[in-house]
Amino acid sequence: ILREYFKTERPHVYLFEGQGSTPSRPVRYSAASIGSILKASVVKTGIKKKITVHTLRHSFATHLLERGTDLRYIQSLLGHESPKTTEI
Repeated sequence: ILREYFKTERPHVYLFEGQGSTPSRPVRYSAASIGSILKASVVKTGIKKKITVHTLRHSFATHLLERGTDLRYIQSLLGHESPKTTEI
């Protein structure tokens, strides 16, 4: 599905771009749009737990850590200044 999307949409900078994106003017999704997309997906799948974008971010970092990814690398991906923030 992802390959087909990529072939069809031909994103310029971001894998998933907002409406009106062009090569000279890439448009990111807003935080509100991402939250709305996630909320609709959770409803569609029937998941009953409260899930937020932050939940996904935390899960992503946890999976990287469990697979042995260096904590400093995870820190840079998450944009944390302090390694203590990442450790939490």
